[in-house]
Amino acid sequence: MYCNNKEDKEDLFQDIALQLWRAYPARKGDSKISTWVYRIAINNAITRLRKITRTEPFAELGDEASQVAVTENNEQERVRQMYQAIRNYPRLNAP
Repeated sequence: MYCNNKEDKEDLFQDIALQLWRAYPARKGDSKISTWVYRIAINNAITRLRKITRTEPFAELGDEASQVAVTENNEQERVRQMYQAIRNYPRLNAP
C-alpha cells in the first residue's frame, strides 16, 4: 500500500526491521508487542512516503500541453502566453 514496486517494498521492510532493532532497547512494554511493531512500521512507511513525495519533481509541460482547441485568435494567444508564463515561473526547491 505504501510502495509501488517490489524493490521499494523490500527497502521499506529493511528500514522497518532496522528501526525495530534500534528501538527495542527503549521499549517500555506499555502495549502489546504487535501494537508496538505496527506503530513503528506505519510511522516508518509514512515518513518514507513523505520523503519521496517531497523530492518528486514536477512534470514538465510539453509543447502539446499548449495545444488547446480555441476558436478565437485572441483567446489562443492568451492561452499561449499563459503556458509560456508557467514555463518561465521559477521552481520552488524542496526543503
